[in-house]
Amino acid sequence: MRRIYLLWLLGIIILMPISLTSCSDDNIGSSNDLIGTWESVSLSGWYKENKEIVEQWEDEPDDDFKIVFNEDGTFESYERYYGQWHGGLEGTWTYKGGKIYTRDYEYDEEEVVTVKKLTSSQLVTEYHHKHMDTEEGIVYEEYQSTVYRKISD
Repeated sequence: MRRIYLLWLLGIIILMPISLTSCSDDNIGSSNDLIGTWESVSLSGWYKENKEIVEQWEDEPDDDFKIVFNEDGTFESYERYYGQWHGGLEGTWTYKGGKIYTRDYEYDEEEVVTVKKLTSSQLVTEYHHKHMDTEEGIVYEEYQSTVYRKISD
């Protein structure tokens, strides 16, 4: 009887970390959490040319960008310069698998950002892009993590 109890206890101890780590997607939220107006708070990231970092920034304050995710699957972005908000891109958005897919109307290009955290008040995204300029033979790479706060639903 004691052996069965010890095996049962051992099974619980082994399974407990698995059950706790399986909740890691809880910070990713749902598309309903995304609906509303988000303002950037801070940026971290880097630019590389041929694998060499040419520019890097860490937790730089930034409140000059906001994006509105509408319930109908459209978005608008705004940038602040000279103290006033100016319209940026507009298009459509979807949220699936922890990624936000946007397609703007003007350039008809899709951008994908990975959601690292999404709650009712905070959004943290990561963007990574790499391309090669074949004429110059330079590989350009960009990474940026952006923290947003929700300013309205």
